[in-house]
Order: sequence, then structure tokens, then C-alpha cells
Amino acid sequence: HSGFKTKCSLIELFKLKKIKYIDFGTYVNNDCDYHDFIYNQMLAYNNNEFNLGISICRSGQGVNLCANHLGFRSALIYDEWSMEMAIRHNNVNFIAFSERLIDNNIYHLENIINIIFNNSFEGGRHLDRIGKVMKINV
Repeated sequence: HSGFKTKCSLIELFKLKKIKYIDFGTYVNNDCDYHDFIYNQMLAYNNNEFNLGISICRSGQGVNLCANHLGFRSALIYDEWSMEMAIRHNNVNFIAFSERLIDNNIYHLENIINIIFNNSFEGGRHLDRIGKVMKINV
């Protein structure tokens, strides 16, 4: 609910850029439990319905923590450089935005979306590190 305004802006940007998306809610600007929405995203992700999840809240911290706990590789995006590194070094499959940082013009959604589409995971030493974090053999 604290990220509802930014979510609406992000959807408009997706439509403008003709980017496919799935809206998992919330659909109204009322108090809600973000866990329920992120859980539904995880179910869809595990069903190969999308490859990058996004959630937004006031600080981004809560949705980031929840996404990581549920099994995503989530990064809290605090500026454009953090977005680039999240893709290139961490191969994230989920990003958490702070509506407050966007409102304060710390970063802009259109720049973030461009960074997502213009960068890719570098692999190499980063793949080994992710494997350790995810507790799998890589």
C-alpha cells in the first residue's frame, strides 16, 4: 500500500514501453500485508510465468526481506548503480523499490527499467558466490 502510487507509475511505464507484466496487487491504496502478494509472485515465478519480480513499499526493506525469505534473490534498489550491480553481479530475480527514494528523485523508474534491459549477469566469480549463498553446487 505504501508503494501503490509508484506501482501505478511503473505500470504506465510498462504500457508505454510495451513491456509485458503481471500485476499481483495490491489493487487499492489500503493497508495490506505484502507477504501475501510476494508469496503469490513466488508461486508464479516457480511456475515459470515471469523472470523478474518487483515489489514496492515505503522503504523497500520489508518487501526485500520477505522476497529473500521466500526464496527469491532480491536486491533493495537504492540508486541506479545498485540496480546495475544487482543484475551484473547478483543475477537477481526480484527487485525491491523504495517509494520514498523515488519520490525524493534519488532514482527514476525509467532509468531503472533501461538498466534492467541493458545489462546482464556476468557469471564467473559471481556465479560461485551466488551458489554459496543459495546453498547449491554450482
